[in-house]
Amino acid sequence: MQEIMDKTLLIGFFASSVILAITPGPDILFVLAESLAKGAKRGILITAGLCLGICMHTLLCAAGISLIIAQTPSLYAAIQCLGAIYLAVLAFEASREKIGASSTNFSLPETPQNGESLPKTLARGFLMNALNPKVGLFFLAFMPQFISEEGLPKPAQFAVLGLVFMVSAAICFCAVSVLAAKFASIFKSVKFWILMKWARALLFASISFIILLEMAKTLSDA
Repeated sequence: MQEIMDKTLLIGFFASSVILAITPGPDILFVLAESLAKGAKRGILITAGLCLGICMHTLLCAAGISLIIAQTPSLYAAIQCLGAIYLAVLAFEASREKIGASSTNFSLPETPQNGESLPKTLARGFLMNALNPKVGLFFLAFMPQFISEEGLPKPAQFAVLGLVFMVSAAICFCAVSVLAAKFASIFKSVKFWILMKWARALLFASISFIILLEMAKTLSDA
């Protein structure tokens, strides 16, 4: 029976995906910051949203749409702009969080986000990934190295690799969420949470600014 995909390539892709998942980048920093500020459950829900974004980029890549976006500077710049705006909104919301604590008791940041619905939390993670065209371009550059000429049709192989990448990212990000939440539990000072608040705001604002710079470069090269 013919193999669906080359096992050696699949194992190599999984190992590479794990290494990429734990490499510091916007996604893992996003999960880390949210888990430190609001607990493991928050980080895991964000991770689920990020994984949904991976699914979307995998489908676009398999269908060849990511290649079209890559070859259309104006469209690519528009998606970059949306991503930058969304991150700027996250930075603004983080900066408005209020820290509540007395001299003996500590409470988490009091914001509407603490009680937000499951769909809204998932949407945050999804939009963080979906509005980043670099993810789709990364897939186009990275995945073809692990596509074989035998077995499943190439679009199907793209889908399998996307699933493997999503699973590896989910495992790594969920581990980060749990460890970050446990680590954060030892910090009871208001100063720590104020620092986390502005660190998250700075993180989101910095990524937004970098995306805007890349968007300007994309338009200038067009």
